[in-house]
Amino acid sequence: MLRPTLALLSFAACTPPPETTGTGSQSAAASEDALYVAHTDEGVVSRYDLERGTIDSLDLGGEPSRIVVLGDRLLVTLRAERSIAVLQDVDGQLTLLHRVETGAEPLGIVASADGEHVYVALSTQDEVHELDRDLSPVRVIAIPGRPSWLALHPSGDTLYVSAAVGGIVSYVDTTEPEATPIPIEFPTLMGAGKQMDQPYARRLTGDPAFNPDGDQLAIPGLWVDDVSVPGGNHGEEGHDPAERYEKLGLGLSPNNPGIALLDVDEHGAPLGAAGPIVYAEGYAATDDPEHPMVVRSYLASTSYSADGGLLFGTMETSKNVIVLGADPATMSEGPGGFFLSPTVLVGTGAGPRGIALAPDGVPWVHLFLDRALSRIELAPIQALIDAQLTGGEAAKAMVTAEPAVELTANTLGSEITEGRALFYAATNPAVVTPAAGLSCSACHFEGRNDGMTWPVDSGIRQTPSFAGPVSLTAPFTWTAGVTTLQEEARITSQERLGGVGITDAQLDAIAAFLDYTRDVDHPRKGEVTAATERGLALFNRYDIGCAGCHNGERMTDQLPHDMFGLKGVDTPSLIGIAATPPYLHDGRAATLRDVLKLSQTGEMGDTSSLSEADLDDIEAYLTTL
Repeated sequence: MLRPTLALLSFAACTPPPETTGTGSQSAAASEDALYVAHTDEGVVSRYDLERGTIDSLDLGGEPSRIVVLGDRLLVTLRAERSIAVLQDVDGQLTLLHRVETGAEPLGIVASADGEHVYVALSTQDEVHELDRDLSPVRVIAIPGRPSWLALHPSGDTLYVSAAVGGIVSYVDTTEPEATPIPIEFPTLMGAGKQMDQPYARRLTGDPAFNPDGDQLAIPGLWVDDVSVPGGNHGEEGHDPAERYEKLGLGLSPNNPGIALLDVDEHGAPLGAAGPIVYAEGYAATDDPEHPMVVRSYLASTSYSADGGLLFGTMETSKNVIVLGADPATMSEGPGGFFLSPTVLVGTGAGPRGIALAPDGVPWVHLFLDRALSRIELAPIQALIDAQLTGGEAAKAMVTAEPAVELTANTLGSEITEGRALFYAATNPAVVTPAAGLSCSACHFEGRNDGMTWPVDSGIRQTPSFAGPVSLTAPFTWTAGVTTLQEEARITSQERLGGVGITDAQLDAIAAFLDYTRDVDHPRKGEVTAATERGLALFNRYDIGCAGCHNGERMTDQLPHDMFGLKGVDTPSLIGIAATPPYLHDGRAATLRDVLKLSQTGEMGDTSSLSEADLDDIEAYLTTL
């Protein structure tokens, strides 16, 4: 299982030089004298005074996710409220000026340096909206694949959009009236599959960032093996996932975090394909200095040092920030087509999600699980990078961030907080063998789905979403008939990821966290029209058969059914189905229309008697759930 999270980054870095202000989209941001942090799950935005060390917090609700600073204004996306909060920082105190309505689940937000152009990614609406200085709509840019993360070139002429599904990064010439998104090209990286002859699949995992000179874009991603069947489950004779992962050490693995570097011109347009792709893994400290731990967590964000010489990647599930030398001239080609760079790991608190640079150029990391900030000292990192460039030891290049400053109180309760930490853990041996570099959040992205299918012993299986009170939708695991979330978490952790010794209390905590997560929002949720009313009537018709299995509060009968040659397929919930493609147990249906077309065979309901207009109506109804 693979992959990025329930909230995502919290820094929108306002870093030197001043003209780059607002061009990044993260969960934390900096002004001349303060850092700002968005605590998504807690519904709070905090201000940390860099000179006095004082903290001011404002309760907004609505899942504040990304921040942009424009003068004394802060723009904060409220993902659960379909809005942007406009805040003001006056004499060190945050105040809410007003909220501006957007579309469904606004996530990334960026702005031109003069504040005349603001772009916001509506992640489940497959759109990026351009707004003017007053946050009034200017135009809509359609971008498929759950557009989530944005970067605006310092010139303001080119916008980059990373989509969470499909591995597509698109760029838009903002000076053109049509603003047509164009996908950038990536090199093919090899090494997937047992014969090492299959290309890796690409997933994007977080916020991209421009360097201070504006001539390079860093794009975080995960290159994964989605073709090889796992070697077996823990406890089966000859099969131990922990042992299998431990043998990997540094180097190619089933999941490989990396940062793609894209050269751009003075307007931000790409000069070619993305590359090199820098391998982003290393060794982290353990209690035994002679046996450091391999860390290859997905990256939730990228950012550069003020001089552009260092490249940071926040390893959200590993309690580490990876720091790479950013100069391609110092990189060497490694296995599979990846490039290797001088590397230092910075040990941090839990949940490093974004980096903001203070005005003096010092990086501060946002620790979303700890609700905290931590300062990173650059001098020892630069010394270790320089030593590697002159032939020094690289494997144990590790430093530790300064003690964290807690910014806001825990509002989730102890059990949900523990469950969230376990869900986002790639280095907790009770959940996963650390060498795997995996976490529950790696596949169940933000507690939802990653839009991918994975080979397992029983066949190809689509990653199901865990959004909403998922315990009400048992059984789990498509055909295994797992009756509780706790047992599903145990199987995933102990039998697939190589964790050892997880406790019943920890399993209860994971289940509590998953039930705490909300349902996905999407553009037409709850909408009632003549078409949706007709679609509901068709959905409920006995001869069509949809409601025979999909019924009740969560639109599932919670029973297994034989279909498409597979016995005992669990009935999934249809709540939020519009936002969680692909569909069916093996992901064979890319769209809801494909599902309805496949149902014409009578193996899952029977839509063979329906006209195209009838199918339009049922599809319209499904998009409101």
